[in-house]
Amino acid sequence: MSADYLRKKIGIGQEEEKWEKMFCAFKEQKEKNGNSDYFPSGWYVENEQLATWLEKQRAKYRNGTLGNDYIRHFEDIRFEWAQSRE
Repeated sequence: MSADYLRKKIGIGQEEEKWEKMFCAFKEQKEKNGNSDYFPSGWYVENEQLATWLEKQRAKYRNGTLGNDYIRHFEDIRFEWAQSRE
């Protein structure tokens, strides 16, 4: 079975798959940072794509456009929505 077939069969699209990859990368960075949502200023430059993705997730949350499943992922790792870059 192809990956495309499986995605369609179980309802996982490419966007969801990309989101999961970014979330896993963020979770890994959070764990490396002592489970803090504050990252050193250099982190944002070194991880620009991930930092941009994270800021977009915060914006979607504030606007009420982030899906409940995605919100649960963040809440499971005790993500602080109100925090922003220092």
